[in-house]
Amino acid sequence: MTTIKRKWAAGTALAVIGVLSSFGVALQPGQAQMRPTPFSSTEELVAGADMNGNGMLSPKEIRDYVSRWFDWLDTKHQGKISLQEYEAPLRMAMTKADGSDKMALERDLAALKTDFSLIDKDHNGTITRDEYAAWAEQRSLRVAMVAQGTPEPTTAEGDGSSAPIFGSIKELSVSELRTPLGQGLVTALEPLIISHRNAEKPHR
Repeated sequence: MTTIKRKWAAGTALAVIGVLSSFGVALQPGQAQMRPTPFSSTEELVAGADMNGNGMLSPKEIRDYVSRWFDWLDTKHQGKISLQEYEAPLRMAMTKADGSDKMALERDLAALKTDFSLIDKDHNGTITRDEYAAWAEQRSLRVAMVAQGTPEPTTAEGDGSSAPIFGSIKELSVSELRTPLGQGLVTALEPLIISHRNAEKPHR
């Protein structure tokens, strides 16, 4: 094969891999892999939070993931983060992105403002590690319950935030995290996922 043909074949292979990745087709060990993009955040979350290695996530694993990585957002080391700190990883990623990746990050950034207000239970303009972790756990429970057809619990206010019986909830699969509700959870965790992606090792 000539040099030109080899270069063309390599370029074509990378393009095919990129298309497959954007549609959520997982690459097997040993296959060429491209640099992570915002579209691979679901897989990155599973890889970073799946402590027992079964390829699925429990609500507790998601809560623990938030607790482990919260300090990467808490740049002032105050035990709480502002909206500016919460958005910072996405804003940084946007400076290095273009095209569809940048558009996706812009949509996620807009969603973060709503997520922040939901996580900030006491409405004091900051969120603590416990607020973020508890919210992520409850949201993951809701994703699992909807995906798995389990009736949602309700509080007196009917907001569906009370804890269900854990024994009736199965762990979340990648396909369940790819549902619209699951992607909402992934977006809310995107600041941590990007921090994890850029870090050399976990900050404990």
